[in-house]
Amino acid sequence: MSEFEALLPYGVAALIALVVAFCRSTIANVPPTVRLRIFDAIVCATGAVSVCVVAGNHFSQYMAHGDSVAVAFCFGYLGAGRLSDFAVQLAEKKFGGKAS
Repeated sequence: MSEFEALLPYGVAALIALVVAFCRSTIANVPPTVRLRIFDAIVCATGAVSVCVVAGNHFSQYMAHGDSVAVAFCFGYLGAGRLSDFAVQLAEKKFGGKAS
């Protein structure tokens, strides 16, 4: 497999997360400016690619390359704000106490 073929699923994941996040934030009108919507979409795309890379490298028996589309859509649809809120709540449950 060439390097391009290996990177293609991650590029597609980034593109899907970027488009879905931007469309979702535009429809919801949150964040209020186009610049912030673009930044939110970039954060979502970066998060989707990083999760896909980690899952592909460490959990390859559970993660196929086609699964990156589902991960990217979830990241894009939920948005960076909701994902960070979810991560903080999960950390509070796991480690106890209030995270600041």
